[in-house]
Amino acid sequence: MSGLLFQELHSVWIEATITKGNIMKNVFCKVFGTLALTLFIAGSTSFAQAADKGPDGFPQKNITAIVPFAAGGGTDIAARGFLKTAEKYVDAKFLVTNVTGAAGWNGWSQSLATEHDGYNLVILTINLFMDSGTGKTYKDFTPLASLSVYPTVVAVAANSEFKTLDDIIKKAKANPGSLRWGVEGMRGVDHVSCMKFAKDAGIDVRFVPFKGGAETIGAALGGNVDVFTANTPETAGRDDLRHIAIMQEERMPSLADVPTMKELGYDVVVTRFRILGTQADVPQNILAYLEGAFEKAANDPEWINYANSVKAEPRYMNRAQSQAYLDQMYEVVAPIFQKK
Repeated sequence: MSGLLFQELHSVWIEATITKGNIMKNVFCKVFGTLALTLFIAGSTSFAQAADKGPDGFPQKNITAIVPFAAGGGTDIAARGFLKTAEKYVDAKFLVTNVTGAAGWNGWSQSLATEHDGYNLVILTINLFMDSGTGKTYKDFTPLASLSVYPTVVAVAANSEFKTLDDIIKKAKANPGSLRWGVEGMRGVDHVSCMKFAKDAGIDVRFVPFKGGAETIGAALGGNVDVFTANTPETAGRDDLRHIAIMQEERMPSLADVPTMKELGYDVVVTRFRILGTQADVPQNILAYLEGAFEKAANDPEWINYANSVKAEPRYMNRAQSQAYLDQMYEVVAPIFQKK
């Protein structure tokens, strides 16, 4: 029994011994009410602490999460928002760090070089399917929870002379090699998919790489590129941009007036994703603990409302579902790289 509770009960007992009749009944009600309330609070606190901890008291320190793209981009914004909510379900802070370059593989390589103990997470995106040059592949990671799924878009600044994909093609054919096309990293999915489109359209363009979507969009608005490829969470709802085409099978409800590349005669379909994961050989009991915590966070209204507010296209899939999705997407995307 705590000293505070003992003092409370002792004072009430003294009061009870000098009080008569109905007043005594009220005093004893105070005794038992105080005791019940204190025990309930103590029990609730113990339960909350137990629910927050995983196997062997995991986590016992803060957890690092690598975002393999620049700060301020769509991936960075979504990751930070989700992990902020996830802190409600994990007894630790998530320390987000941005590691840019090599279309994401600098960050993924750094993640693989850290301890495989559950304290090092990383955001997985579609660029994970590109050749890393290290022998490592998407199979070296374990997905824990998908945060969002969304299409790639071709867009321009709102004041651009280009209003349709045909406008872009005509300009590129009239001035071979002069059209500047902004992409997120060289040899990444953005670059390779646009190379495929350029080849199919019979045009020669100059690709300009950037570290992330925020930089790419900034370059377009500053007149440093003529057209660019990004993703809908970064571009949707912006009056300073114009969407030209979407790289998915069907039109997007929130951008119903924007045609798909397939509608326009080009078989370029690139559905992007953001999945929170870690290294493949992290102990299973820790993976299960993190998966459970992230499932709660994914269904938390705080995250859902935030994700909708920043156009992150939230879509949750658990560990098994995310793994199946990665395997399926690899079969779709791998041929794009092979045909570059």
